[in-house]
Amino acid sequence: MGVKDITQKDFFTKDERFADLMNGVCFGGRKVVKAEELISVPESVRKADEVTILERVCDVVKKQTVDGTAYAIYVLENQETVDYRMLVRIMLEESLGYDAQTKQMAEGHAEGREKKTLAAGEYLYGFHKTDRLTPIYTVVLYWGEKEWDGATSLRELVEIPEKDEELRKAMLSMLPDYKIKVYDLNREHDFTAFGTMLRTVFEFCSRQNDGIAMKEYMDTHREEVKSLDRESRFFLSKMLGMKKWEKAMGMKNMNKEEGKAEEDTDMCKAIEELIEMGRQEGIECGRKEMKEKIVLLEQEIERLKKQQGNAYKQAGRTFE
Repeated sequence: MGVKDITQKDFFTKDERFADLMNGVCFGGRKVVKAEELISVPESVRKADEVTILERVCDVVKKQTVDGTAYAIYVLENQETVDYRMLVRIMLEESLGYDAQTKQMAEGHAEGREKKTLAAGEYLYGFHKTDRLTPIYTVVLYWGEKEWDGATSLRELVEIPEKDEELRKAMLSMLPDYKIKVYDLNREHDFTAFGTMLRTVFEFCSRQNDGIAMKEYMDTHREEVKSLDRESRFFLSKMLGMKKWEKAMGMKNMNKEEGKAEEDTDMCKAIEELIEMGRQEGIECGRKEMKEKIVLLEQEIERLKKQQGNAYKQAGRTFE
């Protein structure tokens, strides 16, 4: 497992941050998931019996309990590259999670089972008519440089080659439209649904490939960036791979006033360097655009010369 993978998992292990993520992505900022109601559960889901033996490991998994009763299970999967089989991966992980729940219920029913009071299916399989599952919600948090272009629903991933259009639509309608939630930082622009420093982290990361946008953001959000906690700064340093940020993260004597002042000084320097980087990238971008325009103009001139030359030839003249 790489440094970024470990950093991502560790960053979202904190209950407050995890709750803010789920509330912002799934519920538009509504405080549905509460940090104090979350408990961490094993990241691996498995199935082992006489038919199947397999295991899948998720990044971060937490269960929400309300008044002692399981309310929901939330799963986070971090992705830096587009996995075109992601939908199938999540289908399998969630299916294994639901399968594990049915087994737990069957084990709970095992003692004191009375065949006389149970329906045949309840007695045979251990899952009762009145049993209910705890919902599993999975979020794919995508950090990649290009936009996510993988399937987010099963119907996108399945091909039905039937030529009869009416029959094809009927066959497609019979297929459950299983969907996954992919939160792509390339496509998101409004992060006001997040209530913690996660908002600044996402605003920052969403601009990582645009030096001009980064400069504008740093110019207008200098105080927000300076106020980031140590964990968020460290997270950004690893995600963005900037040595200047790692230097700001590495200060010791955090409890001493001079240490804090020194750290703030380094942080300010890091911000200034990032702003300058954005300015230089803007200049380079401008130069590139100008060069491209010059090339296009030269091509247009050549085209006009040829066009005019052909006209002169038709008139029996030579074009100089």
